Amino acid sequence: MMFTHAIMIFIGWIVFLLIMREKPSQPPSAVAEKEVERLSCKIIGETFSSNPNFVMLVFAFALPFGSFQAIGTLMSNLFDPYGYSPTELAYIALDMLFFGVLGTVLMGKWLDKTKLYKLTMNVLGSIVILVTVLIVCSLKFYPDNKVAIYILFGLLGFSAIGFVPLCFAFGAELTFPLEPTLVTGTMTSFGSIVGGAISLLGALVIKDRASDDDLPEDELIELRRTRSLYVVFLITVSTTIATILSFCIKEDLRRLNYNPEDETTKVKAEEIENEEPETPNSFSETPTPNSATKLVKAEDSAEVQSQSDNIQDKEKERWVEDDVI
Repeated sequence: MMFTHAIMIFIGWIVFLLIMREKPSQPPSAVAEKEVERLSCKIIGETFSSNPNFVMLVFAFALPFGSFQAIGTLMSNLFDPYGYSPTELAYIALDMLFFGVLGTVLMGKWLDKTKLYKLTMNVLGSIVILVTVLIVCSLKFYPDNKVAIYILFGLLGFSAIGFVPLCFAFGAELTFPLEPTLVTGTMTSFGSIVGGAISLLGALVIKDRASDDDLPEDELIELRRTRSLYVVFLITVSTTIATILSFCIKEDLRRLNYNPEDETTKVKAEEIENEEPETPNSFSETPTPNSATKLVKAEDSAEVQSQSDNIQDKEKERWVEDDVI
């Protein structure tokens, strides 16, 4: 089995190298030509923390994302009390994956056409809440109806997995012009931390106690099913909190509203403001204090020289008269 996985991954890697390019020959939009800001970790943290909309989005994404991860991790423990075999659990996971991929594609098409990030996030969150409540009710009152479980988990995969790229795109809009990969990495990191915490909490909830051995078999099965419902209900609680937060997010679509002409005009205005005032001309009529002092000294020297020349001329005239006599 592992060898088959290795071959499939290798083939996918080869196809990726042959088909994918670093970037398109022409920028797809004006946003693609915007130079990405590369900041230090400290400045990035300060930038994120000073953006309340993005902070709320991170929590609104991390809570349901972490819950989905926890359900995937604990799925075998959750459905074991209901008599699901490993093959049936694999079908549930495949069901979620198929409809999740479909939801992701349709979500991208929908956002490209409408740009309704906040409204779509609210709707998907409400669908996840409704579906998880129906799953809890189905497991509680109709535990043997496996067809209903397949349908409900398909709807959960459609809305929950489609929720992920929606939040990534919304985060890129709220933090533009920061690098999108940095934004998605930050959101995924927080989501994984929450997923680990919820998985640990869920494992503690469904863990068998020492007192369970004293219970009759029927009561023990019912107790295990109840514990499993508590863990599934965590999705409902976390998604409800996330949906409430999503209503508080301001839809500041910076990337969508970006206009390079406005930025060029702003840069030119700043350049004009920062221009230094012209220095006075060297031939200016108004002399500086130093030049005025030098001018006075030059005039005094010329006057002294003129007086000396007059005295010499008078002496020469007197000498000439004495020689004639």
